[in-house]
Amino acid sequence: MEFHFLTKAFFSGALVGVLGLVFHLYNTLVAKPETLRSALKRQGVSGPRPTLLLGNILEIKKARDSTAKASTNGAPASHNCGATLLPFFDNWRKQYGDVFMFSLGNTQIVHVTQPAMVREITTCTSLDLGKPTYQAKERGSLLGQGILTSNGTIWAHQRKILAPELYMEKVKGMITLVQGSTITLLNCWDNISKKDDPNSSSAIFSNTPIHSILQLTMAINESLRLYPPVAVVSREALTDMKFGDLNIPKGVNLWTIVTTLHTDPDNWGPDSYQFNPERFANGITGACKFPHLYMPFGVGPRVCLGQNLALVELKILISLILSKFSFTLSPKYIHSPALNLVIEPGHGVNLLVQKL
Repeated sequence: MEFHFLTKAFFSGALVGVLGLVFHLYNTLVAKPETLRSALKRQGVSGPRPTLLLGNILEIKKARDSTAKASTNGAPASHNCGATLLPFFDNWRKQYGDVFMFSLGNTQIVHVTQPAMVREITTCTSLDLGKPTYQAKERGSLLGQGILTSNGTIWAHQRKILAPELYMEKVKGMITLVQGSTITLLNCWDNISKKDDPNSSSAIFSNTPIHSILQLTMAINESLRLYPPVAVVSREALTDMKFGDLNIPKGVNLWTIVTTLHTDPDNWGPDSYQFNPERFANGITGACKFPHLYMPFGVGPRVCLGQNLALVELKILISLILSKFSFTLSPKYIHSPALNLVIEPGHGVNLLVQKL
């Protein structure tokens, strides 16, 4: 009798556990995503129809596979890496407009490129708008609760500690170290080149002219415009929020596609896909209609902390290298942008280096 009772209790408990698991999976994978999508549909936001469990992943994969082999020998005639890396967004924008929704599995995402709405999202200082929680789950073992994926008070505390260490005043104190490292590199290259030219000089020293620094700044800005490190600025509404006329339910992600914002002809002019550093002759504000859409290091409260250091390093490194060597693109170079953690050359960059 007691054994029969225990057996019945065990199976009853198991049944309750299984039903609870089924209910949880149904709510997570079906009910909740549909509720979020319905809330957006009622506001006039449409998008590609998702499939169960996968959302629009298969459609995205098919589009990416169709452009994965796209490559050019030598420099491309047009710098539109967004069409190569994220071709599905251009297609969806044509069908559904600048604001539409799509799904990655059970994660619901709203695509936004409207200048006013992008400004409102990227400059939002509320801790209720943070990094997507799925990123922390996917990369938690690598990044932990670091500043790249954390939210709320944890993120705010880390930001408060780290930011002062990378202010421009602190970066200025690193210039001598950066110069010394660069000169060590160039002297190494110089020693290698002397094997071919015994009469070459043995040391490299160069307080590059200001006008050259300005030209380097323009070239760097234009390079980061066409090939920004990060393709997408993504945020998640950690509670119900509102941007413009759009109510964003808790759990919905907001994506602004940097490659699209950086090359939109309506903002940058008819030559938006051409490499033209002169467009930055009057700074970022003079280069386009909406300067806040230029975000190679992100923008707003979560702008990259290392931006100042990265730009100073680039200017010093490039100016010292160009004082001693010239570069041309090798015939072996294959232009094939790839999207991994950041945008990078899929086959590396083959250059011909000549000592001046």
